[in-house]
Amino acid sequence: MRYSGPKDVGRADSLYKSALTKPDPDYAAQLLFSALAANPEHQGAFDAIIGRIPAFAAKRRKMVVRTSDLVGTGPADEFIKSLAAFCAGPIADNGLACAAEAFKAGLVPYAISLGERLLRAIDANEWSPKAIAITRLIEVLEGSDALEAAASAARHAVRLYPDDQGFKEREKNLLARRYMQETDLASAPTFQKTMKSRAQQAALHRPTDHNSHLEGLENRYRQSHSLEDFRELVRALREAQPVRREAAITILQDGLGRFGDRDTRWFLREIELERKWAEVRLHQQMLSESPSSDKLLAEHQRLRTEVLNEHVEYLYEVVASLPPGTPDRHRRELELARKLLDAGRHEEAIKQAQAVKRRAEHRLEAWLIMAKSFVQLGWTAEAGECFEQILTELKTSTSDSLQKALEAKYSYAEFLIDQAIGKRDSTLAYQARKLCSDIMIEDIDFRDVRKLASRLERLMSELA
Repeated sequence: MRYSGPKDVGRADSLYKSALTKPDPDYAAQLLFSALAANPEHQGAFDAIIGRIPAFAAKRRKMVVRTSDLVGTGPADEFIKSLAAFCAGPIADNGLACAAEAFKAGLVPYAISLGERLLRAIDANEWSPKAIAITRLIEVLEGSDALEAAASAARHAVRLYPDDQGFKEREKNLLARRYMQETDLASAPTFQKTMKSRAQQAALHRPTDHNSHLEGLENRYRQSHSLEDFRELVRALREAQPVRREAAITILQDGLGRFGDRDTRWFLREIELERKWAEVRLHQQMLSESPSSDKLLAEHQRLRTEVLNEHVEYLYEVVASLPPGTPDRHRRELELARKLLDAGRHEEAIKQAQAVKRRAEHRLEAWLIMAKSFVQLGWTAEAGECFEQILTELKTSTSDSLQKALEAKYSYAEFLIDQAIGKRDSTLAYQARKLCSDIMIEDIDFRDVRKLASRLERLMSELA
């Protein structure tokens, strides 16, 4: 089922672009809703509306929209009204009502997006739905053909209402539908190959849902409180989604209190840092929507600096605790060097990168971190030596990725153009232009390489 009502694509795009430039959050929200009313399938307007909910909540305000100015008798009008109600009161029940109205209107992507948002709320223990509510959620997701999400909702229902046999049957049916959808049972060669492979046969009977596996591990640890069960749970959590790891903080803290092991303490710090980096990304999104807001820019810079420094101090602790010369320490030193460069602590970044470049793995990236740091410190001779070493590495190495090679050449070209301008040296400008050519041959859309090449052409003409 798809939306089949009227839409004004041009007007919606115009209103959406206008909303992104407005510093007043209330006026911007009204414009975004107007864009959605003009074209209910405008995904950008919908995403922007949902993305602004945390910003209003952070200021302890409600997003109030005058829907009476927007709706009439169209097929998406009830959805728009329910979305406004959800934005004004972003609670799970309102979100469920909005998902249901999106499904009725044929706006399936919105129904799935809202449904998955509700699943994350259940994962994080922020919503404990009643049986009728989770049944409705399953129906919306199943009707939207989001079988993976519908099966996850049914699994939550089984956990919340273990005595309800209907939910167990629903879960089995959804898993079967998903399997039928993903598997070509009519293909005889596929069937024969499966029959000959023990691993594939075993996979048919092995639980594939990671969250279900985690719940089993959590329950087992709660009963045994053994170190072995706790370590198995931690290994599984490291592969889980961030929201699932956050939901397990309490049980991780319990394990830390019982066993006091260093790795668990670090893991908890990593989860905390993940959450803080998510806040930084949210601020970045808000800033991109209101780029002229000095207040937002200052808040974003403050928050980013704070999290960067916390991350750096955590990595210093980890590096100091690991045995020298081990692959794990080498990996962590590189991670620390990256964060120090991001934090503007350039001399410290050089020190860490120097330890990394002594080994073959990640040597190119270590040289690049050193080169960028020397540039920022104004040590041009050392930066030039690093970039020359990078070019040598690129000629002899076959293991480094194309992306790393392009990044190295782009950074060297930026360095050379600054040197060419300062020294009025056409040879340096020509070298930088040659690097731009190398980049464009591989990827013409890499960063701003075309603009950089045009700038060099003008500079070479001036210096000729």
